Amino acid sequence: MTTESPSQPQQTDWANAPGFEPAVDVKLEVEMAAARERVFRAITQELSAWFGPGGGSNGFRMTLEPFAGGRMWRDLGEAGGHLWGLVQVIKPPHLLEICGPMFVSAPSLSHLSFRLHETDGGGTRLEFRHLAMGCVPAAMRDGISEGWQSTLTKELKHHVERNH
Repeated sequence: MTTESPSQPQQTDWANAPGFEPAVDVKLEVEMAAARERVFRAITQELSAWFGPGGGSNGFRMTLEPFAGGRMWRDLGEAGGHLWGLVQVIKPPHLLEICGPMFVSAPSLSHLSFRLHETDGGGTRLEFRHLAMGCVPAAMRDGISEGWQSTLTKELKHHVERNH
C-alpha cells in the first residue's frame, strides 16, 4: 500500500486501506503548459489570484503559509476567517499536502495532495487528490468533485498558462 522510489516521495493509498471508507475521494490530473516551479508557486504563493468560484476576481481571498505547519485559510476581513487546514508536507517544487477541515464546518477531516510532475516539453502534470472522512453533508459532497474540476482545470490552469 505504501510506495516509494528515488524520484518519488513516499505515497500511501489511504482510500484502499482496510476499513477506510472515505466520505470524499476526488482524483484529478491536469496538464499545464507551464514549468513545474511556476505551478508550485501559483499553488503555494498565489492562491488569491486564481482560487475559488470565478477565479481571483471573486474576492475569495485565500492564503497559504508555504512551510510545514503553515496555515491555509480564507480571509473574511475584519479579523474573520475560516481555517481550511495545515501544511502537512511540503517538498518544493513537487509535493504539497494539506490536512484539515477545509470548507466543512462539521466534524470532518480532509487531506489534499498536490503532486507535480515535469512533462515532455517543459510542462507540468498535476496529480490532485482530496480524501475526506467524517461528517460531510450530502449536498456539499455532491459538488466537491465539480468544484475541484473547475478550480484546477480552469482557474489554476488558466492562471499559470497566462502568467508564466
